[in-house]
Amino acid sequence: MQALIPEDVPYLKLESLDADPTVTATLIHDTLLDGRSREQGQRSKSWSWESYGDSEFYSACNEGTEDYDRYSYLSPEYDSTINDPHDARISQKEEPGENPSRNELEQQFAAQLQQAIGFARPLAAVVATSPRTIAGPLFVEFRRVAILTLQAPANLNRAILEEAISKAAQSRLTVAGPGVDLKWVDHNENQQQWRQLELPMLEWHFCYALRDRELFLANSPQLLNSVLGVHGRTPASQMQSASSLDNLTIIRFDQRKQAFDDIMGKLDAESIKTRQQTRKNTEGSEEFFSGSLSSLLDVASGLREIEIKRSSFPNRLHEEIDFILK
Repeated sequence: MQALIPEDVPYLKLESLDADPTVTATLIHDTLLDGRSREQGQRSKSWSWESYGDSEFYSACNEGTEDYDRYSYLSPEYDSTINDPHDARISQKEEPGENPSRNELEQQFAAQLQQAIGFARPLAAVVATSPRTIAGPLFVEFRRVAILTLQAPANLNRAILEEAISKAAQSRLTVAGPGVDLKWVDHNENQQQWRQLELPMLEWHFCYALRDRELFLANSPQLLNSVLGVHGRTPASQMQSASSLDNLTIIRFDQRKQAFDDIMGKLDAESIKTRQQTRKNTEGSEEFFSGSLSSLLDVASGLREIEIKRSSFPNRLHEEIDFILK
């Protein structure tokens, strides 16, 4: 599976799926769409004065007196916490423009995905991310691809898979309902074939392909085409057997320029341009992102990549970190 990822992709992770449909659904969802914050769902949905304990209120009188009032004096902390929605456990309001049916559609996505892939018995997956700078206000995109090895690929239900991915796409639209017509189309480029869901208003492209035992899903047709074009490449490192390896993470530092430096340069582009126009002395005036932050990686300038291997055994977890020099 490692050999299926092109060498210019800076980050990849291989992991066992352990026949867990929740893990598989989350993996595919976060590949096609940006992962949703988990913190939002962890907060209580109701507010209650009982969320403040007795220690938050002080009384100037004894409880036995007639004028006793437990709320006659509020502690200094009350003023700073009463308006804090997290402290008061006030339900979070929907973000402006968020689809009110988002939760329902994402639940439908997870259920239909299990119907589509469950009987195909996914065994393991590799997820790869390739950041790229682009022109325009959205100056960077994170191209992602997930490859699932299926033990019974003939049992994959493509119709339900496409319907499930359509539900995930609808969950991110401002308005989604029966009138939303999302269509899948066939694509053929460089002798590679795949199916693609078009969302031209957002310039999103969800796509997938099935080849032998591997199911490919991506949020970028360019990255998918590149992955499908990889044939028989031998991985640079010799891995231990899949039966004893739970997951493997690879970070390729030799791809630092396109994955990090170019993005940091975009963040500082305006300040660099302003400084050049004003002809200020550049000595000792490094920019924060492209200068200070980028210099933190200079300590790893001699590394080609880092491999993090994890294996679990009864009552213990083994982790091995390999630093591979250039």
